[in-house]
Amino acid sequence: MVWSCLDGSMGKSVYLNDSAQITLGDFCFLAGKPNREILKTIEVPIITPDDEAWQQLIEEEFPDAKRALRYATKKEYSPNIEKLRKLASALSEGYHIERIDESNISLLCEDWSRDFISLFENEEDYLKRGRGFIAIHRGKPVSGASSYSVYRGGIEIEVDTKPEHRRKGLAAACSARLILSCLADGLLPCWDAQNLMSLSLAEKLGYVFSHAYPVWVR
Repeated sequence: MVWSCLDGSMGKSVYLNDSAQITLGDFCFLAGKPNREILKTIEVPIITPDDEAWQQLIEEEFPDAKRALRYATKKEYSPNIEKLRKLASALSEGYHIERIDESNISLLCEDWSRDFISLFENEEDYLKRGRGFIAIHRGKPVSGASSYSVYRGGIEIEVDTKPEHRRKGLAAACSARLILSCLADGLLPCWDAQNLMSLSLAEKLGYVFSHAYPVWVR
């Protein structure tokens, strides 16, 4: 996500003296010298500090914010292509996968699916720069994997499934389709896990755990 902002593809940055803030979607990343003034400009819910000095300042400025852990995966990604193909085709009866295009993008308007396209300027912008795949059941999307953000050379993956359709392999199938699509075009599909369940899915898809890191959620 930081790469998306640094290369000008998405998001915005603020610099104040020796401090830096990058904002993209629901996320804010802080670096440089801790500065209370730059914290006062934050409008998004998830704050990622660069070091312990920033962490202390966040806790002082936002005492009601909750500390949580996210799980980074290594950027060096060499998956088993045959395994990805098997995951991509392993669908229960009654489901099929479609690429997100002009025929179905308007269906991604529910809370669970909105972030598949929400960071793009509009549907046209997504269709031009984004990519994603959705699982369809009875004519409606119920799961998917999409580009939460894009940068020059890759994407940050967003995955979700409607609660009543979980534990059917749909997220894995959609993610595998998206990853294969990226690799075919020479793009790096990045995966940053919100929780251990997301990390488990990432490892199933060939990602390797790097480290856990703290965020503060307002």
